[in-house]
Amino acid sequence: MGNTALYLNSSGISNTSVGTSSLLVNTTGNYNTAVGEGSLNGNTTASYNVAVGYHSLFANTTGDSNTALGFLSGSAITTGRNNTTIGNRSEVPNGTLSNQVRIGNTAVTYAGVQVAWTITSDRKWKSNIYNTNLGLNFISKLNPVYYTRNNDENKKTEYGFIAQEVEEVLKESDVNNSGIITKDDNGNYEMRYNDLLAPMVKAIQELKAENDKLKSEVESLKATNDRIVKLEKMINEINSVKHTSLDKKDEVKSYN
Repeated sequence: MGNTALYLNSSGISNTSVGTSSLLVNTTGNYNTAVGEGSLNGNTTASYNVAVGYHSLFANTTGDSNTALGFLSGSAITTGRNNTTIGNRSEVPNGTLSNQVRIGNTAVTYAGVQVAWTITSDRKWKSNIYNTNLGLNFISKLNPVYYTRNNDENKKTEYGFIAQEVEEVLKESDVNNSGIITKDDNGNYEMRYNDLLAPMVKAIQELKAENDKLKSEVESLKATNDRIVKLEKMINEINSVKHTSLDKKDEVKSYN
């Protein structure tokens, strides 16, 4: 429905196209839904995509199972699969990668949810599991800052880190392939704060180990000091007895 909608479709089935130039060059892609002018405009063979909004998923060609909702939402996705973008001009960091989610655009200054996010953490989803190599040394090099965001009209103070600085500390720690720092297609840095939790816990454990060692040394020094005090007391008592004995001898001599 709409001028040149599904214009080049040859054998694609079960596609829904509403809007001028929506699914314009689709040929064999199936089960796509495009609503809005230019939505899924470049789609050729990809299937199972949903694009709602002007030029949403505009550049997608062969990426399957993407969902975009909003004006220009996901418009830079090209070959990535299973990506989700929600909101005006919302974009995932990289249009060729898969399994990414973006809610909102770079102008957003607040995001809220009624309860805390639950992050998947089951062992069965992980491999190459090792004790963290980032701990106290890494944490102590980080530079905590406070700042205001350029797009925040209220200029609220925020606390955190500068992603470029964290990247440098990671490099110093020989960590070069970490999910903590990512860059989008425009070169803008993003940071996953959740990944700092494990190094923080490790740093606390290392501090506790150092503290326990110091406590043990202090207890040992206290025990040594107690022995020294006892020895000093014994020496003083011996000296006292000695002086008393000498005084008595002097008295005897004087009497004689």
